[in-house]
Amino acid sequence: MPFLKVPNARLYYELFPNTPAPQLPLLVLIHGGNGNLDYFRPIAQILEKHFRVCIYDRRGFSRSALTGPQDYSTGAARLATDADDTRALIEHLNKHTADKENAQPVQSATVLGNSSGAIVAIQVLVRHHDVVTALVAHEPPVTTLLPNREHWAARQQAVYELYRRQGHVAAMGEFYKIVHAEGDPGFVPDVSEDPYLAGNVMYWFEREMLGYVHSEFDFDALEKVKGKLVLVNGKGTHVETPQYLCNVELGKRLGLDVNMFGGGHVAFNVDPELFAAEFRTALDARM
Repeated sequence: MPFLKVPNARLYYELFPNTPAPQLPLLVLIHGGNGNLDYFRPIAQILEKHFRVCIYDRRGFSRSALTGPQDYSTGAARLATDADDTRALIEHLNKHTADKENAQPVQSATVLGNSSGAIVAIQVLVRHHDVVTALVAHEPPVTTLLPNREHWAARQQAVYELYRRQGHVAAMGEFYKIVHAEGDPGFVPDVSEDPYLAGNVMYWFEREMLGYVHSEFDFDALEKVKGKLVLVNGKGTHVETPQYLCNVELGKRLGLDVNMFGGGHVAFNVDPELFAAEFRTALDARM
């Protein structure tokens, strides 16, 4: 199984196709709070005709074990570490790919992030724009730029406190109400199919939930690289949820359109053929 050693962690990843394909551009997919690359496997199998697709478990989730002390001092510190991991993965996967003209390594990649993974992806663009060809942010649930940010902060805090009192099952029930998961196919996972789910959810509550949704965007930095940024929401996502409203506000502040894809928050897993087609169309329109 392929692993990449990074500072104080070991990242598990999979490649599609799993045979060398240096002629294809690299695409890295970053998962959300479900904590698992498995959600991306169906779309990776479709997009491997057009990209070298890398899916991976972020550090601390599923198969990507922590091997040393972590910086949990702030949400921003952990978010920066996640972004640095993505850069390390891009450089690792491209180290044997050479540009035919000058025989220098090609170090860039297209990056797609979903949910918490979209928050990470935007941080990759801010910190490491030199290795990003295009960045597709699919429903990042950041609440700090919403007009009623105090309301959302209070609701998220209440869910976290419920987790501390009663555990992750009760807390996830309340969280699903905030994001209107009941009307979004595929949002609520089948626990029988994911042996990592309970551990991932608890790690997400402990180390990521509040820090990521309460993170702040560096708009000065984003303004400089917004030509690489593609905002995507789902037509089936409830319009009064953080994951929908965040991109709306990002679009307003950066002067960018929000692309509307079919399906909801995990459409790439529910209807991967449609998502893959719309993803490629959105990338082509940016060029």
